[in-house]
Amino acid sequence: MKNKRMLYLALPVMLALIPLNSYAQGIEITSGGTVATTGDATIDISDGGIINNGTYTNGTETVTISGTTAGSISGTSTTTINNLTINPGAKLNLDAATSLNATIFTIKSDINGTGTFINNGTTVFGTTNVEQFLTGSGGATPNGRGYYISSPVATATSGVFTASGGNGLYSHSESAAGQGYTEITADNVGLSPMTGYVVRVGTSQVYTFTGGDLNNDATYTTPSMSKTTAAGTRRGFHLIGNPYTSFLNWNTVIDDLTKAGTTSNISPTIYYRTVNGSNVHVFDTYNATDHTGTNANGSGDVTRYIAPMQAVWVRVDGADGTEGQLTFNNTMREHVSGATMRSTEVSDVQSVRLRVSNGTNEDETILLFSPKAFDELDAWDSPKMSNNNTAIPEIYTYAGNEKVVINGLTEKALDKELILGFKTGKAGTFSIKLSENSLTDGSYIVLKDKLLNKEQNLTETPVYEFYSDIAATDSRFTLAVSRNATALDAEALAPTVDVYQSNRNEVTVTINGPLKPNSWVSIYNTMGQKIVTSPILGEQTVLKTLSIPGVYLISVETGGKKSISKLVISNF
Repeated sequence: MKNKRMLYLALPVMLALIPLNSYAQGIEITSGGTVATTGDATIDISDGGIINNGTYTNGTETVTISGTTAGSISGTSTTTINNLTINPGAKLNLDAATSLNATIFTIKSDINGTGTFINNGTTVFGTTNVEQFLTGSGGATPNGRGYYISSPVATATSGVFTASGGNGLYSHSESAAGQGYTEITADNVGLSPMTGYVVRVGTSQVYTFTGGDLNNDATYTTPSMSKTTAAGTRRGFHLIGNPYTSFLNWNTVIDDLTKAGTTSNISPTIYYRTVNGSNVHVFDTYNATDHTGTNANGSGDVTRYIAPMQAVWVRVDGADGTEGQLTFNNTMREHVSGATMRSTEVSDVQSVRLRVSNGTNEDETILLFSPKAFDELDAWDSPKMSNNNTAIPEIYTYAGNEKVVINGLTEKALDKELILGFKTGKAGTFSIKLSENSLTDGSYIVLKDKLLNKEQNLTETPVYEFYSDIAATDSRFTLAVSRNATALDAEALAPTVDVYQSNRNEVTVTINGPLKPNSWVSIYNTMGQKIVTSPILGEQTVLKTLSIPGVYLISVETGGKKSISKLVISNF
C-alpha cells in the first residue's frame, strides 16, 4: 500500500527537493514556495493533484496520476513537468486559467480501462501519447472483432494501427454506393477529429495515438452530413467519434441543441457496435430523449456516455437530400467511474422490454409509455439498425411506417395491438421473452402468434417458444398491452374459421358465426407474400388450387376483426 501524503510548502523561500521515489496524495506550492525535482525522480500522486501558486522546477522526473478519484492541476503559476502520465482508470482535470506544460504527456490503457483527462486550461505538450488497448486475433491476417474508434490527438495518423501492414483500418461514407467502407492502406493518412473509423487488429496490445497535442479546440463540428437518395441499408447513417480524452455526454449534446432551438436534423439516437457473449457483433441503441438504452450485448444497457476514442452511428432525419451537423464543446465532457459505456441509467418512464433468442444470439425491442410521446415517429423513437446477420434473430415494432427498436408511445396505445416484426436468416426454435415490465397499473402484455392462432399472456408466462423457417414477417406476431386481459381477448375475437383442402386441391374456408359486410379472405405464404384474395359472400368460400406443397396462412377479416389460420399443403 502506498503511503499517501500531501506535500504542503508554505514558506516563501523554501526549496524542496523531490527524491528518487515519492508517493503523495497531492502537492501544494503556496505563493513564494519552490519545488525542484532531482535526477530521474518518480512522483506518484494517488487520488489527488497539484496546486501551484509558487514555482515548480522540473528535471527529468516522471509524475504519475493514479487512483480512482479525479484529481486536478490548478494554481496561478505555470506547471512544467518533464513526463506526466495518467494511469489506466485514473482521472485528471486541468482547471480553468491554469497552464500546464509537459515534455511528454501520456494517458495509459490496459485491458481493464483507460485514463481520462479534461482540459479546461492551456497546455503545451512536446509529445502526446494516448493509449488504447484492443484485443485482436489472426496475426498478419486479422479475423477478430472490429472496433469503432476515433482519434483524440490532433496530428495522429493511420500509422497508429500500421495500416500499411496486416491490420485493417476503414473509413465510412454514407454517400458512397451501398454506404460502404473504404480501406486505408497507407500510414500517413490523418485521423480527423469527430470522424469514426473501424479497425480490426491481429494482435491484442496497446495501440498509441501520437502527436504534438490533444484535440483542444473549444468546439468541434462535423462536416455536413447528408441523407442521400442512394439505395442501401445505411441511408442517412454516419459514423462519428468522440474527439476528447474523456467521456462525452450524449444527453448534453442533445439538450444543448434543444435549448438553443437549433434544428440539426440529427436524431437523438446513437448506435453502438458491440459484441455479445458469443463474440458476435451486435448493434445497441441509446435514445437521449427518453434516456433509454438497449442491452443486445447481454452485459448491460448502453448509456449516454460515449467513451474516449469511441465512435458511434448517428442518423440524419428527414427527407432525401436533408443535411445535418453536430457540434461538441467542452461542457459535454465528463469523467465516468468504471470507464465503461455499460451501466444502468435511471428513468421514470414506464417500459416493456422483449428479447428474442435462438439459444445463442439475442435481440431486443423496447416499448416506452409517456404523455410526452406520440404514437407516430418522433424523438422518442429509435429506428432499427439491423445487424444483417443470419445468425442473429431480430424483433421490432413500428412508429408510423418506420421499424423501431425503441418505441415511445402515449398511454392511448394501451389496449391496442401492435405489430411485432420478426426476422431470422436461419430456421430453428426461438423464444420471445418479456424481460422487463415496469408498468405500475397492473397491465397485461399479450403476445399473439397468428401463424399458429395462439396467444400467451407474457405477464403470467414470460417466455413464448416457437419454430420458424427463414422469415422476415410483420404478419405473424402482434403485441398488446392491456389493463384488462379478459376484455382485450373478447374485443379481439373474430368469428371461428375452418380451413381445409378439398379432394380437388381447392381451399375451402367456412365461417362459423354471423357474417358481416365487407368481409375478405386472403392466402399468404410464410414469407408474407399474398397469393390470392377474395370477398367472402357466404358461409363457405372456395379459393384457387395451391399447387406447391408448403405452409400457408389463411387470413379472414370480417367486421374489423381478423383471424389467421395455418394450412399445410402436402405432396399430391
